[in-house]
Amino acid sequence: MSDIKKEVNKLILITNSQKVESFPLNFHLEQNYPNPFKEKTTIYYGLPYRSKVRLMVIDIDGQVVEKLVSEEHDAGMYEVEFNSGNLPEGIYFYQLIAGQHFSTKKMILMK
Repeated sequence: MSDIKKEVNKLILITNSQKVESFPLNFHLEQNYPNPFKEKTTIYYGLPYRSKVRLMVIDIDGQVVEKLVSEEHDAGMYEVEFNSGNLPEGIYFYQLIAGQHFSTKKMILMK
């Protein structure tokens, strides 16, 4: 996602003409990068306020194969690296549950 698009979805606080912090205006889950991927990929998400966050990877059968995040996070932008380890190639999903927000995206693992 381009930096310009990311800035549109954020509230940016400016102090003394310097950007000090930015917060997303809404919950959002971005497409992992790279996708498709061979071994590692990065998942980005944003929280507009402090929330309990669960981020997990799910296989095509709906089984959780890895829990990436399970804790409270402050408002802000986050990124998590997912290492596929010994998982077979195929289609996987990653799911963000934060507060009342729920979002799922598809990713493709190629070996």
